[in-house]
Amino acid sequence: MKRKMRKTYRSLFLALLVLVTILAGCGSSETSTSSGTSTEAGLTPVTLQLKWVPQAQFAGYFVALEKGYYKEEGLDVKIAPGGPDIVPEQQVANGAAQIGVDWVASLLPHQEQGMPLVQIAQIYQKSGLQLLTKKDSGIESPADLAGKNVGNWMGGNEFELLALFDKYELDPNSDLSFVKQAFTMDQFLTGELDARICYDV
Repeated sequence: MKRKMRKTYRSLFLALLVLVTILAGCGSSETSTSSGTSTEAGLTPVTLQLKWVPQAQFAGYFVALEKGYYKEEGLDVKIAPGGPDIVPEQQVANGAAQIGVDWVASLLPHQEQGMPLVQIAQIYQKSGLQLLTKKDSGIESPADLAGKNVGNWMGGNEFELLALFDKYELDPNSDLSFVKQAFTMDQFLTGELDARICYDV
């Protein structure tokens, strides 16, 4: 298991190294590095931008850093925490990071907006997004969301839910109230939201 994990992370960061090498060859000072210089001779500095604050879903990146796997591949990796006001796509596009961790549903609209971003690895094989409601809410299927208050973090997390609304012919502007939810459970627990998204990763 250990060997398989190590091989997986080596493969991922070999792909990252190839991408960084390509970006460096393009001659753009904005995307070459975030720190400007290598801290150790022979290592390429790389900033990895997380989608959210450090937590269990990102454990593999920190373990690989601690074990020295990145250095073995010639990379001096800095892991940058995310947060409610940090959009990984923007961080990579503006050169603050070379690699970003994000959901495919969030990446696609940024690509459509013309951001020069490519997906280099798919870590999760299916979306972790879930719609949560209380047992006594009367919501048993997506069609039951009509007339309800539905929360979402927005900022790129809304596209899968919008696709769900579209499938069930629900207009988020008239058939239900689609609102921005906070990063706590308060709105849900007090009944302000009938349903809200959460992630299971």
